Amino acid sequence: RVALPVGGGGMATMAMGVGAAVGAAAALPADAGVEIASDALLKVSFAVSADAAAETKLTLTLSALTPAGLRNVSLQLEPPPTLAMSLTGPPTAEVRGSRVGMAALLAQSSCAVCASITARAPAAAAEQRLLGQLTYMEAMSADARVLSFTLPISPSDMLRPLPLATPQFGQIWPTHAAEKKTVVYSSLNPASYMSMLARSAHLHPVDTIGVECIAAGKLVGSDHALLVHTKLGLMAGRALELTVRSREPRLSEAVHRQLVELLSSS
Repeated sequence: RVALPVGGGGMATMAMGVGAAVGAAAALPADAGVEIASDALLKVSFAVSADAAAETKLTLTLSALTPAGLRNVSLQLEPPPTLAMSLTGPPTAEVRGSRVGMAALLAQSSCAVCASITARAPAAAAEQRLLGQLTYMEAMSADARVLSFTLPISPSDMLRPLPLATPQFGQIWPTHAAEKKTVVYSSLNPASYMSMLARSAHLHPVDTIGVECIAAGKLVGSDHALLVHTKLGLMAGRALELTVRSREPRLSEAVHRQLVELLSSS
């Protein structure tokens, strides 16, 4: 997933000349993620981890490309109102709210900044990006530079398994009335389909009854539930009926859209 850069005028910039130099003459880690922004002096890579039960972790790797190194490096991240965020940086960096400042990033080195996010509102899964902006200077230059970008977040990045029993699922189904339903071409069998929901959508496989599958999830850091009911085997086994329910139309729509995309690629 590669994000398109956004305009640099949407955020105030701040050069935070604090802390010690960050980085060592080391190669970029192999797990740094995908490149989302770069110029001649700096590259930004991005990775998402949904392994933790209580938060989603976004890791930004900043890599200095210039032999002179960088100074007065300031990173600002702006989440949408539906997400709560906390930042951590290298030991010598200074964190102030949504900003991380470093006095310097050594030549040909890299460092990581982590953003931990949780859901504040049920529409969080529909808010699928954070805005980012870096300001910095080359070590031997007086000219400030700006690099703007977006961090993409998929609905599944914000979902966690919700372990429900079949009677519990049936009990709360009517109270989650924001529904999105459609017929999707797919020849997956129930076992493969439930495996995909658990692996790619972070949903709990509640039960399989014949060709009907039910699964449940919740938004990370919250009690906002999402329910999925699927009837397989339609059109002589070539299609399925997918129903997604929650209490927030945007949540149901966003997750339904991603599940359709997953089915189309399976």
